[in-house]
Amino acid sequence: MPQDDQPKPILLERHGHVLTIVLNRPHVRNALDMPLARGLAGAIVELDADDDIRVGVLTGAGGTFCSGMDLRAFSAGETPVSDFRDFDGLVATPPRKPLIAAVEGYAVAGGLELVLACDGIALDRRDQRLARRRRDEAVEVAEVRYRGLSGGECA
Repeated sequence: MPQDDQPKPILLERHGHVLTIVLNRPHVRNALDMPLARGLAGAIVELDADDDIRVGVLTGAGGTFCSGMDLRAFSAGETPVSDFRDFDGLVATPPRKPLIAAVEGYAVAGGLELVLACDGIALDRRDQRLARRRRDEAVEVAEVRYRGLSGGECA
């Protein structure tokens, strides 16, 4: 659990009928650890429970959406799960209300899974690339800087 001097792993911002859920671990590129998973699960429960909220927006703090699982925490024996919903739970048990991924910066591994689990994706318009090729290699979608679609093509 976060200590009192550490920032909350999830921030909730209400704007009218919209609940913005911010992954707030920018110092580790919003890597998923236990407190973040629990906070995300709680935020999704809040999204569904509040009749005044019509849609959720999931985004990351600090210019990165999410870098996937926190490997340091994982190597110490921690996995990003909660008692009732982990980040994979967005796929297995999606929220009742629409959830839009607002992607800025990297969305890799589990972070890309979070994006794909959402009902829609809003992309940063400054860079219109879904994937990039490494010299002679195939496009590696799970390990790219995910910023946008350009005419439905990978750039």
